[in-house]
Parts: sequence; structure tokens; C-alpha cells
Amino acid sequence: MKANEFSAFFVCMCVCVCVCVCELFTGAEAKKVFNEAQAMLDDIINGELLTAHGIVGLFPANSTGDDIIIYEDWASKKVKGTLYGLRQQARMN
Repeated sequence: MKANEFSAFFVCMCVCVCVCVCELFTGAEAKKVFNEAQAMLDDIINGELLTAHGIVGLFPANSTGDDIIIYEDWASKKVKGTLYGLRQQARMN
């Protein structure tokens, strides 16, 4: 990770922490910190200081044998897709 990428990552993490803390507490100072964090996020986005290299997501899923079943949402059992895979790839004697 380059120095400027680390700096942007560190700033982004600090902003995320500020946003989480501000949601826990209320008051004038908390709102001020929250607004400053939002402004900093806008600067990061508009100035293209960070570049996404991947996407992470959490999905409702269950395993069925060697396959992983992905569902539409947490409440329903409507299947969105299936990830097929072999868990045991070693040759069995």
C-alpha cells in the first residue's frame, strides 16, 4: 500500500468511526463531528482520493451438501443463486 493510499484509508476509517460514534451520542458537539465527517467523506469522494478494487457483501446463505445457496433477503427463502463447489478435492482411497 502506497503512502497516499494508506493516508486515505486511515482518514476513511477515522470518518467511519466518527459517524458510528455520532450515531450513539446526541447533542450539538456530536452533530458537529458528524457534519465534519460527512464533509470529509464528500471531499474523499469528489477528489477521488480512494479507488475501489473490490466489493464486499454479506448475504443470507445456507449450505446444502457441497453447494452454497444464496437467498434474496434475510426473511424469505427465495433463492437468488447457488455457488457450486467441491469441499473435498483430495483423492479418496
